[in-house]
Amino acid sequence: GAAGSGGSVRGERRIAEGWMRPDTVAESFRSVFVTRNTFVHSPALCYHFEEVLLGMVRAAFSPVSDGENAPRGSCAAARLILEFLVEQLLHTPPGGAMDVAVVDVVGGDAAQAAYDAMRLLCLRLVRSCLKIGWDEEEMGKGGGWMDEDDEEMYGGAGEEGKADNGAVIDSTYEEDPDRVALLTLISDPLCLALLTLGQSIWSHRAPSTTGPKPSPSAPGPPNPLLGSSVPLSPDVLSEICSTLSALWCIPSLRSRLVPQFEAIFAGFYQRALGLLRRLPEPADGATFHANQIFDAEVEIILESLVDLLCLHD
Repeated sequence: GAAGSGGSVRGERRIAEGWMRPDTVAESFRSVFVTRNTFVHSPALCYHFEEVLLGMVRAAFSPVSDGENAPRGSCAAARLILEFLVEQLLHTPPGGAMDVAVVDVVGGDAAQAAYDAMRLLCLRLVRSCLKIGWDEEEMGKGGGWMDEDDEEMYGGAGEEGKADNGAVIDSTYEEDPDRVALLTLISDPLCLALLTLGQSIWSHRAPSTTGPKPSPSAPGPPNPLLGSSVPLSPDVLSEICSTLSALWCIPSLRSRLVPQFEAIFAGFYQRALGLLRRLPEPADGATFHANQIFDAEVEIILESLVDLLCLHD
């Protein structure tokens, strides 16, 4: 155990100090990730695999937190790792989107459980990337939520080098192409993946408010509120909200994601409130159960909204 821990620390140090090529680090990360999701079923082994992945993230993203002190090109491995994680979120079939034939033939419930497990791991690793690469950097520069004692310990950033809204300005973003690529990954595909995945919880449940109402005697299509037999897991929804909170809590990223957050507030939070107001009165047990599920999902979303607007400045 001690020897393995020491080897892991040495490996992280070699990655952080640039002893390994970025493509080698990224390929190793992909191999461990795929092995964890494909072949590992023991909870204990899963825990150890996730510790390895987290250690690689910590090593790859520590140069990002160094800011101006990091040498040019030191963030290449971080860019490749974040790119891989975002691709997994974008290309995994969303909850409720699986064909009925697939559910019946290949066991869609088991497949969806595997998808949800992969999403959970991706989202947790993405949050670790954000915390290690940006949140800790701003705490070290005095741009986070430190009290006076912490600012005195870290030396504080003062007014110089900060925007009017308190966001930390780092000129290296404009100089290092890997840092620019990291910000592009966060602002475009990551925010799109979070919004799309979050909206998928009601993509087959949202009650229609337009068009003529069908006759009670007409056979009609299945009730869309009931959704698929493989809905998105509440744990995944909670991780999505936690990732959005992590983005919001980093001032330098939040100041660069104004249009993205406008789309998220309109397409995720406000839409959830609108659909909640339009839920139909339960006429049978199935609709009552579907309403309960939707209420539980909206509760997670509203808790996240309160977290963003009230608990974080």
